[in-house]
Amino acid sequence: MLTEKEQLQFEIEKLNREQDDVKRDFNDILSTFDKMSPKAAAPVLVNMSDTEALRIITNLKPDKLAAILEKMDAKDAAKYTELMAKQ
Repeated sequence: MLTEKEQLQFEIEKLNREQDDVKRDFNDILSTFDKMSPKAAAPVLVNMSDTEALRIITNLKPDKLAAILEKMDAKDAAKYTELMAKQ
């Protein structure tokens, strides 16, 4: 029983470390998009899956998001705006 408890504790710690790594990686990606020009960021987001693009754009500052949406085709900007509204 004790061995099983230790093994489960080890698994929990491992999952926590992995989760921290994922958060750190996402924050790095978000920081990269924040540093990109809107003209460069817009086509990258359009070519990503909707799920990943939405995850990024919902975490951008409103002024950065507005600038990126302005650089998108109206159809794409409308699609992402609609996806954000549904969240």
